[in-house]
Amino acid sequence: MKIVAIGGGNYSLDDESKPYNVEEINKRIVELANKKHPRLLNIGFNVRSDYYYSFIKKIFSNLGCQCEYLRFNEFDNTKTVEGKFKRADIIFLPGGNTLNYMKQIRKFGLDKYIEDSAKRGIVLAGISAGAIMCFDAGCSDSIKNESEQGKYLKVNGLGLQRGLIAPHYTNSGRPNDLPRMLKSCKKNTVAFGIDECAALVIKDETYQLVKSSSEARVFKCYYLNGEYKSVELENEGEISKLYCLN
Repeated sequence: MKIVAIGGGNYSLDDESKPYNVEEINKRIVELANKKHPRLLNIGFNVRSDYYYSFIKKIFSNLGCQCEYLRFNEFDNTKTVEGKFKRADIIFLPGGNTLNYMKQIRKFGLDKYIEDSAKRGIVLAGISAGAIMCFDAGCSDSIKNESEQGKYLKVNGLGLQRGLIAPHYTNSGRPNDLPRMLKSCKKNTVAFGIDECAALVIKDETYQLVKSSSEARVFKCYYLNGEYKSVELENEGEISKLYCLN
């Protein structure tokens, strides 16, 4: 299985205030496909995704990819969906509203295509909400409820990899709210706090951190004997280390 969970970053090529900043991570995504010109399939969940895809296409085309787009109004076309997933070497899951995205995935049966792709060794790359969808669950801002004093919502993902993802980690309030969320999870659940410009890359039985900023970090968070712990992950290792509680 090949999963690239990106904590966040900027893909826009026309916003000087938020310049494109995840080039190193995208290069690693393409490398994982192990093809000269891999075919990347971008999933678009709403109208805004059309704008987002214009940058995805340019960026990944420059990295040697052939790009395809599965638009939300095609989700109910089985022939189109099957064809595009079958051709893909890389599936890119965008950022956005995790809760709404997961509802669409379940409603139209996209989960079975994504899961089958993962089993076949297709690269699954997801940023923010897209990263959450690849794991058991995530710390999401899909619903902002002021009466809950800024608390985040735990949204279930596809469960392709164990754990809970907290994207945009140190650039958000997630470090403060994650202990509460972890308490509501099953015993020994591990969360991964992934900063913007950082990615947790899982390939078979190993993991690697890829960063496009020297300040970006990835944390492993969990409870051990009732005590909350947050430790910075080493840059690479066996996947068993991700879930070892000590």
